[in-house]
Amino acid sequence: MDSKDTEAVSTISKTIIKAFRGMVNNIPYDVTKRGHIIKIINGDFYIVKIQGTNYKAPCSTDQSFNVGDAVFITFPQNNKSDGFITGKAKR
Repeated sequence: MDSKDTEAVSTISKTIIKAFRGMVNNIPYDVTKRGHIIKIINGDFYIVKIQGTNYKAPCSTDQSFNVGDAVFITFPQNNKSDGFITGKAKR
């Protein structure tokens, strides 16, 4: 290969990598994060604080929690409005 071919292959490779990264960043996937219960609403919903942001979420299992409990909350397809608590986390 001469220098023009090498440059063309390099440009194509960079373009493919850039496109792939853009696609991966936009693929929805479930995300689970750890947070703390800061408020209980009628025993059915909880306010969970995660990295400084509060989320209102129900529990997906037959468990109850107290203010201060560490919990895991899952966001289906990374949709923050559909989060639900999956269980208690160890401190």
